[in-house]
Amino acid sequence: MSVKVVAGIRAMNKRGHEAHLCKRDGFTWVEIDHRMLASFQEMEELVDGKHTFEDLAERFEKRFAQEPGTL
Repeated sequence: MSVKVVAGIRAMNKRGHEAHLCKRDGFTWVEIDHRMLASFQEMEELVDGKHTFEDLAERFEKRFAQEPGTL
């Protein structure tokens, strides 16, 4: 896990979100607000400013809609 992922989790928690690591289907994800999962790459891109939190939520919803059983 990179320093950026840790920074992203801390930043999410400071903004009032609940972010933590979780394992699902053999992968480690960042679970946010008990409703969405973000990959380490997505968290790094969030920290780098490539995406907003809203972009991240939209990406999760698209991924879940395409493959609801696998996330």
